[in-house]
Amino acid sequence: METLWDSDSPAIQQVGLIADESGQTKVTIWKASDAPWIEEGEKVRIHEAATNWYEGRISVAVTGWSIIHFQERGRWWEA
Repeated sequence: METLWDSDSPAIQQVGLIADESGQTKVTIWKASDAPWIEEGEKVRIHEAATNWYEGRISVAVTGWSIIHFQERGRWWEA
């Protein structure tokens, strides 16, 4: 997660920009998705996200069907 900012909508848990070698895109994490909190700077891989268009670019929405993998978070059973 490259950048996070505040949302005026109570339905949105987090909103920000994700980035990879191909560029940046907006990501919205809906509160109803019950997704884990992502910190700015964390590397994540998002699967089964919904896609949309935002200001002429593709955007990603984390829903209840989405899966977020945290690449740098350890697994509790390996600690």
